[in-house]
Amino acid sequence: MPGDTRSSLSFRWLPRDSRLQRRFLLGCHGLALAALGGSGLSPPLAVFLGVAVSVSATMAWRRGGRPGLRRLSYHDRCWELVGPQRQVRRGRLLPSTWLSRWLILLHFRLEDGRFLTVPLWRDSLDAAAYRRLQRVVRWCRR
Repeated sequence: MPGDTRSSLSFRWLPRDSRLQRRFLLGCHGLALAALGGSGLSPPLAVFLGVAVSVSATMAWRRGGRPGLRRLSYHDRCWELVGPQRQVRRGRLLPSTWLSRWLILLHFRLEDGRFLTVPLWRDSLDAAAYRRLQRVVRWCRR
């Protein structure tokens, strides 16, 4: 059937910021800073590592929560991933793909043999597209 999601699926979205991803990354950096404070490291080393974590947090904030893909397509058991600079990769979805209410971690084995993990936060797609992607991923993992 042409309208069946099992035969063909395509998602297209603008690479906009994901507030969920930004908050998650900043929370991880905050936990790293707290761990440094309670680690008992020598003060010069703790300051150096604290500055490194702060720079990383600033870079994560500036980058925001932009998804690593511009387009994700599925057709005949083959996934096509188009990156921000329009590079095209093809691969198959691995059973280790993880689904939750807020986040989908897509694990791919690319044609060149490399692995690729793509995190898709719920607010990087509209609600209908997110639910549709979840259904297709569940079907593909069977």
